[in-house]
Amino acid sequence: MSRRYLALVQIAFVAVFVLIATQDRSGLRSRQQTEQVMQQLGVEWQYPGPPVVLIFGPGCGDCAVLQDLLDGQGVAYELADVTQAPHAREVLQELSHNRFGCSTAPTTPTTLVGTRVIRGPDARAVVKAIKEQADW
Repeated sequence: MSRRYLALVQIAFVAVFVLIATQDRSGLRSRQQTEQVMQQLGVEWQYPGPPVVLIFGPGCGDCAVLQDLLDGQGVAYELADVTQAPHAREVLQELSHNRFGCSTAPTTPTTLVGTRVIRGPDARAVVKAIKEQADW
């Protein structure tokens, strides 16, 4: 095998590992922990079903896309502006751990659905998490 081929394989392996590590859909351990995070964000949930909280940043294009997608699917959610909500930055940092226990860069949008944490504008994952936790 040539050096160039080995280098390409190595780059591909690293890219796949990074993708898997950063796309974790894990979340909080309990309903009580979810309620504590919501309290830190200053959010009250008034709707049936699991709470859906979208942590966003002003001027975030992906956040606007996710809001449009969720509105289009009729999903009720609360917004927490990372620049305005109390302790939002700390909460975002706490939620920025992948399944390997490594801290990843805090990103917006980050969506809290019950005990699940979803990073990025993934409306399908949000709707799926709502359905999975329908007995909230």
